[in-house]
Amino acid sequence: MGKITHVQIQLTLSLHNVNAEAGRSSTQPALRRRGERRRFHQQRHCRRKYWSHHHYVHQRSRWNT
Repeated sequence: MGKITHVQIQLTLSLHNVNAEAGRSSTQPALRRRGERRRFHQQRHCRRKYWSHHHYVHQRSRWNT
């Protein structure tokens, strides 16, 4: 099945964030931390929205059977 688990999503996101941080100079740790916190909040919101959408799609597929 082509189902992606949340663990894989978290792993890819953390890898992407590490790569982005490595490319940027770490001379402003406070600014970087604030940006990470904002990004994490948006991430949580998007995942909650995605979960509701995924739940709806899953229920719809159950109706079709």
